[in-house]
Parts: sequence; C-alpha cells; structure tokens
Amino acid sequence: MVSLESNEFGIVAPLFEGHRLKRIDIDATLEGVTGSVIVDNAQSPDAARIQSGGYSLFGGDSRLSESEELLRKCSRSIVVEDKRWEERMIQVQGDRIGKFVRHEFRSDPLDPDHLQEMRSRLPKDYIIQELDTDLTGRAVNDIGEICLGAFGTPQDQARSAPGFCVLKGDLVVSAATSAVACSYGIDIQITTHPGYRRLGLATSVSAALILRCMEISMEPHWSAANDWSAELARKLGYVEDFSFVQYYLKF
Repeated sequence: MVSLESNEFGIVAPLFEGHRLKRIDIDATLEGVTGSVIVDNAQSPDAARIQSGGYSLFGGDSRLSESEELLRKCSRSIVVEDKRWEERMIQVQGDRIGKFVRHEFRSDPLDPDHLQEMRSRLPKDYIIQELDTDLTGRAVNDIGEICLGAFGTPQDQARSAPGFCVLKGDLVVSAATSAVACSYGIDIQITTHPGYRRLGLATSVSAALILRCMEISMEPHWSAANDWSAELARKLGYVEDFSFVQYYLKF
C-alpha cells in the first residue's frame, strides 16, 4: 500500500468517477483541500481508499488482494458505493460491522426568504457571528473538536470554508460549520453545547450558514445521520433526495 502526496491525488479520480455518496468529501480530497489517499500502486492504481475526516471511501477493483488491506485498515465510518465493495467489506470486517440509514437532501428547493425568517428566530441575548480563526478556536474549546470536521486546525477551516456560531456572552454555544469543503460546496455540520439545546439555536445558525453559501454560490449540502438532523433539514426547506446504508466499525 502507498500513501500519495496531495499533488498526486488526482491520479485516482477515474476510480471514483460516478460516485455520488459523500461526493463533496471525494472532491475535496481530489482537490487537495483535506483528506488522504492510499492506493495499491502509485504509478497506476487499480484500487484506492480516500480518508476524509473520519470516513473511509473506496474506489476501483474490490477483487484485488490489495483491496482487502485497504478495507482492513479503514477508519470507523465506512461508505461503500457498490455491491462488490460492500460484500468484500462485510467479508473482511465480519462481526465488527454495524450499519444505519443516512438520508441525503436536495438544496435546490431552499427559499432565501424562509431562511431569513429562520435566522431571525434567534432568542434574545444571543448573537450570530461568522466564524474566523479566533472564533473557530473558541468553538473548539467551548463545544468540541467535532466543529473542525475534516480540517486539521481552526486556521485551515476558517481559510477554506464558511461557518457561523451563536454566542451567549463570550461563550460559543452553537455552531454551523463546514465538515468538509470543495470548490463548489460544503457538507454542513451542526454542534450545540448540551446546556443550550432545544432553544432553536441550531435552526438560526444553520440558516445563517446556508444563506452565506447562497451568496457565494456554494452548495450547502445536508446529509442526515439521525432523525433530529433530518427533521432540521426539512424545517429549513431541504427536500429528501435519497437514502443509503452507511457502515461503521463497532469495536
């Protein structure tokens, strides 16, 4: 197995052609924004694993002996595009595999006027601010490193992708950030401090980020891993597109 340098990532693009699951993660990696690529052969790869944040994505020929090693050393969250990789992954990982249904949403029905109204519902004594490096660092300290998504540092995220937070005094209590970003879009993630949930903060801060994406012609992609996320997407005006089974390692 060979780990490619970021300027070599483009060589695996044909192996992921036509993939639609976690497409922004794939393109962000191929563009060298985030992620890493492991291949069977650096000069002419026939199988590859993209690592983006906590996700492993696979492309190429699942029948190769090297594909087993790619699958064996994957990260906790696993996305497989076709049945052949799925069957091989289940064969390799066995009882370690768990699964759940993830829901993908379309952003084209989003209505800016509706989003402005959602943004304006912020409770009294809270304010929304766009994230910069300092605020991103504070968000990490106040509500957790999950805010960084696939980015290594607050500087990387603030430089590469838009994000917004809710402040209560000096405390960052909620954030809508880019889990990953490529040249045409972001994958939105929401993080709220446990003591400040069910106040509508996630709705308002999500709307702020989506509106910014619209202003700069970036796709505000929404993928829901649970019912709460799916419900919030619909509330904001997203329409469900399709669902798929996502796998994960249980131990």
